[in-house]
Parts: sequence; structure tokens; C-alpha cells
Amino acid sequence: MFLFFVLFASCANIIPPDGGPRDVSPPVVTKTTPKNPSVFFESNIITLLFDEYIQLKNRNDIRISPQCNPPPEIIAKGKKIEIKLNCLPDENTTYTINFGKSIADLNEGNILTNFKYVFSKEGALDSLFITGRVKDLYFNDNLEGALVGLSNNMDSLIPYYYTFSKKDGSFSLKNIKDDKYLLFSFLDDNNNFQYDLGELISMPDTIQNLNTTKNLGLFYEEPKHPIIDVKNNNKNSILFEHNILKDSIIILNAQGFWKIGPKSSVFWFNQSPNFIKYQYLNITDSIAISSPDYVEKISLKLLSEPYQMHAKKVINIEANIPIKNLIPQNFSWSLSPDSVTPKIINPFIVQIPITPTLKKSQKLIISAEALISHNNQTNDSVTFYIDYNQEKYGSLKIKSEIADTNLVVELFDDNNIIRKTHLKDSLLINWIPPGNYKLRLFVDDNNNNQWDAGKIQNGIASEKIIVYPQTIKIKSNWEIEIILD
Repeated sequence: MFLFFVLFASCANIIPPDGGPRDVSPPVVTKTTPKNPSVFFESNIITLLFDEYIQLKNRNDIRISPQCNPPPEIIAKGKKIEIKLNCLPDENTTYTINFGKSIADLNEGNILTNFKYVFSKEGALDSLFITGRVKDLYFNDNLEGALVGLSNNMDSLIPYYYTFSKKDGSFSLKNIKDDKYLLFSFLDDNNNFQYDLGELISMPDTIQNLNTTKNLGLFYEEPKHPIIDVKNNNKNSILFEHNILKDSIIILNAQGFWKIGPKSSVFWFNQSPNFIKYQYLNITDSIAISSPDYVEKISLKLLSEPYQMHAKKVINIEANIPIKNLIPQNFSWSLSPDSVTPKIINPFIVQIPITPTLKKSQKLIISAEALISHNNQTNDSVTFYIDYNQEKYGSLKIKSEIADTNLVVELFDDNNIIRKTHLKDSLLINWIPPGNYKLRLFVDDNNNNQWDAGKIQNGIASEKIIVYPQTIKIKSNWEIEIILD
């Protein structure tokens, strides 16, 4: 059947004569039966006629709002689309069938975007509307494909009217009946038309008066239990995958070392227990220890930023597994005769003092087998390029006219938070590598130094957050200034 379709489509292609213009126009609707929009609607068959042969692509883009179940059957044939309604439309309700990006011409695939067919069994169409834009609250990015819904049940996040945001985040819901609604938006990742924990969602908002514009900010709701998974992949260690932790995970039956991270933490234990018992916020659980044979080698990364090296006169190197010993002779500078005097300050951090005579641009060489882990593993040779010459970095001056206290500012790029600090009236951030950055500011109501998203069921709003709308371009040996208001 698939082969037949391909052959048919190939035969149907019409190649214009040499030098002729390529067809770039989408198909045009020439006639609808019943007419569009339609009142006193009584038919269960809707026919759309076009000026050229058409095809249906992306059938998931075809939506009817409000929902009318069971869903309609939609068939494309030649220059015609036929819609067979399998449901019984409600009285006093205006329905909209939105075809999204599903209708295209057969030859070139030019898409007729967002064609809508509107009908009602009554003598007049509902005429109210709501428009707006959907953004990611934390990054201020426009969100495409977010479901924007209106529910006439104030206790339900299942949409009655709905639409989906466009590429620029904009949305428009039309032909709405005059009533009181709950407005919300979420990214419906599993296409089940209801919000599930783990999907981006906005804080629901009661709307009494329509014909208005509302912008919606989406966030990830904090899960009830932040520990996602617990694994025993490596010898003598347990990996905890988690969201933001409000408290410490307590190991109840073993001694060892913790390496804490924002999204995952590892506990390395010394004994050989059959299971590890742990507790978080008075909830106790355990994991069986399978004693896998795999043992990680030591890998190292440079932990210190240039501004930290300059201020503290030390370099911190982080290991992935606990270190029990090191060999100082295996550490050296490539551009300096100065000796390196490393020391272990905790099982995962090796600290190296910066001497006054050391050049500001330097290479730190750590030879193979310089470090020995608690599992008697060693490292491969690695070289770190260090540059704390301040003239190669830029500065950002921030002035705030915001009255709120407990303000935290985060400078970030596409991948990481580059700097986080508290802000009062003004702030100068030095030692920023040249590049493009964004800036966000939030009110840290609970003083935990992190932005807390809302809780839908409890009706708790997210902490106030502002993302500076422009990209901040940092240049070497240059200071720029921005004002937040």
C-alpha cells in the first residue's frame, strides 16, 4: 500500500516548463458546505472544496474545540476534504475545527496554515475571545505548541475551549461563550489533554471578563518527592538522581563520603553492606547492594573560575570519586619553575596555591597516577589551561530600581549559570568571559538562594521572577551597564 502511494504521488507531480515559476502558494478554499461560518447547523457532513489537489499532513494538528467525542472522520480526496461528525454537538455552543498545518497542496506541499471551520446549532455565533503569549517563566523563551485552555469547571484543568501557541508563543481563542472560566496553559507532552506532573504549566487564573489579553508563564511544578531514582551502578557507591533537595539525604547504616550536586548526588561507602538504608524528610527507604565489578577511574575538572583564583589565590580541582592520596611530584607548571604544592582538602577536592610569581596565563599539568582513589584507581594525564589575566574579561554593572528585598540575580548562557549573587541597589560583576549572556532576577522569599516554582494544588504562586529582555554582550576589558526596573 505504501509503495502504491509513493508511485501515485510521483505520477501526480506536475513539473512546470523550464523557466516557469515554481508554485509557492497554498491551496485556496473555494467553497464550504455548509458555508463557513455556519449557524443553524444541522448536518453531520462538512465538505471543503479547494482550487487544486490537496493532501492531509500532520493529522494530529486537526483539533475541534470544544471537544466533540467521538472525534470526526476526516478524508482528503482530490480537491476535496470531507469531515464526518460522529458526535452530537451541544446546543448554545460554537465549535471551531482548526486544521493547523495539516492542509497542503499535493504537488509542492505548500501549507494552508490555521484554516478554521466554525459552526453552531444556534442562530448566532459566540463572539468573545482571549489572546496572549506563552513563555517559559524561568528562561523567558517563547513556547510553541503549548496547550492554552479554558475550563468552565473551576476545579478542573481539563480544557473545554483550547488552542495551541504558535512559534512566537502567541495564542488566540475565539468564538467563546460568555461565562466564567479558569485559564491555564501546559505543554501536553503525552497528548492526553490533561496536565501531568513533570509537564510545564502556568498558574491557573480565573477569567470573568473576556475580550482581553493574558500572558502566561510556564514552570515545572516541584514534585512531591524530589528523589527520582536510586542506583548502585559502581562499586561502593550509590547514585541518587533528584530534583532540588530541601533537606539532606541521611544514610542510616553506613559510613562514607557524599558528593552533592544540583540534580544528582553520590554516596561512597566504606563497608560492604547488603543494602543501604536512607532517609529523606522522615521517609525511609533502602536499596539492595549488588556489588558490581565496575570501578570508575579518576577523572578531573577545573572547579575554580578566574575571579575565584584571583580573589582566593588558589586553584581547586574536582575529582569524580573520593581521593585518598596524591603524589606532589606529578603536578607541575609548564610555564613556570615554581613547584606545585597540592593538598587534599576534602575527598573530592585538590587545592593548589597560586604563588605571587606565577604568570597569569599558565598550564597546569597533572601527570598520570598523580592521584589514588579509595578503590585504588588512578588518573590519566591531564592539562588545564588557566588564564586569570583580568584584561581578557569583561564587567557588568547592574542598577536596580526594584523595591523588593531579598533579590537574587543570575547571569547565564545557553548551558550554565555563570554567576549568582544577591542584589541591593547596584552590583558590579567582574571576570566575565567574553560572550553573549542573559540575566534573570527573582525575589528569594524563603531565603534559600534559589528560585522556587509554584504549587498548583496548594495555590502557591512562583516566586516573582524577571528575565532581562535583551541579550547582554560582554567584551574583553569592557564594562557595560544595565538598569532593572
